[in-house]
Amino acid sequence: MSPADKRYLEVNRRRDKISRRYARGLTKEIFKANEKYTRAVDVSDLNNVRFPINYPETKVTKIVEELYYDAGYIFANQFIKDYFKGKFKSDLSDGIPKVQWMTDAIAQYLLTNISDIRTIDLTSAESVQALINSIVQDAIQEGKGVKEVERALKTNKFLATLRRTSRFQAERIARTETLSAASYGEFASTEHLFQEYGVTMEKYWIAKKDARTRNAHNEMKRSESIGAKEDFDVGGAKMQFPGDRKGGPNNVINCRCALGWRRIEGSTEEELS
Repeated sequence: MSPADKRYLEVNRRRDKISRRYARGLTKEIFKANEKYTRAVDVSDLNNVRFPINYPETKVTKIVEELYYDAGYIFANQFIKDYFKGKFKSDLSDGIPKVQWMTDAIAQYLLTNISDIRTIDLTSAESVQALINSIVQDAIQEGKGVKEVERALKTNKFLATLRRTSRFQAERIARTETLSAASYGEFASTEHLFQEYGVTMEKYWIAKKDARTRNAHNEMKRSESIGAKEDFDVGGAKMQFPGDRKGGPNNVINCRCALGWRRIEGSTEEELS
């Protein structure tokens, strides 16, 4: 197995552990809100279903904020530890730098993404609307009336579907936001190493070469490194790292890619595997 493949597996194991932990809380919060939202839907006119203007207030944004600090800190700290444990040859101090720079960096990154994070509830509302509209359209085609639709929205079958939908949303959110925060944590660490110790790093994109990976990500070459602060060209989108929102939802949601790093010292390269 190549160093890049080993790193891919290691990064994804750590990210999955974090995302699973937060997915549980997100599922509970989203399902509770989806259930409340459903109860407020007016289906008295099946040809003009009225959905609530506002989605119920949730703690989703707060949970995602906690996820950012958790994932960002874990990955930033692990990157620094790997460096000083000898992933690269170095005569620098064996101590781990203070964590304040990590907290400040992650807070700044979170601030740049907060407006997008706050729209997560809107996607939950849209999913519930699509689910209810499907039930209403089926009822109309089958010649059923309002009472049948109202009963359908209270059945255990519908609630089970709503719970699955909520869990799917939660897992997608947790995976995507963990990817973004974890990738940024590593990126921030390279900035710290450069500013404090003059260490220069290069990065390369690691994609899993399988049918689930986006074509644009599969085309990224592991052999081609760029500067730590440079943007990758991912199918025409400029991205600093996997999970960078600059790439748009099509490049970010449920992405499994990882970053590989190389330290540059004169004409020698040392790879973080």
